[in-house]
Amino acid sequence: MKSSFTRVRHRLLRFIPLMLVLSTLFPACEDTYFYDDKEPDWLGDNIYAYLEDKGCFTYTLRLINELEYDDVMKLTGSVTLFAAPDSAWDTFFANNAWGVSRFDDLTLSQKKMLFKYGMINNAYLSTTIVNFYNGIYNENMVMRRQTALDVYDSLPYVPGDKLPALDY
Repeated sequence: MKSSFTRVRHRLLRFIPLMLVLSTLFPACEDTYFYDDKEPDWLGDNIYAYLEDKGCFTYTLRLINELEYDDVMKLTGSVTLFAAPDSAWDTFFANNAWGVSRFDDLTLSQKKMLFKYGMINNAYLSTTIVNFYNGIYNENMVMRRQTALDVYDSLPYVPGDKLPALDY
């Protein structure tokens, strides 16, 4: 009986070094990425709160609200927005090709064009916006970005009673 136990023990002892080596190759998995649960301290609240806090983006906030993008702008990291301050809007209203002299005179399609042309889908930092283009990493080589403006945003809405009377 003692000899069979000794044989089994010797066989098990031969596998201990192998088990030790294998255990070092497969360490326990631990998630060290803590930004799933916490936002970076330097990031700030969100785009909408930032524009409100600055106090000089009232026209941009009106666009966001009227176009119903307030929920999008309140989500951190969803878009990059190049917002014009009120002084730029005042300059625009003083002289533009559309002949619009105040915010309330803008059509829906004009509002969409002005807003979406300054917005890029996805969040970028000023240091990384020049690095990726179409998913390809090109460090400091990117000069253009596709904006959120869609060709359909420039089409005006014409109610049915304002359409010309046609035979067909």
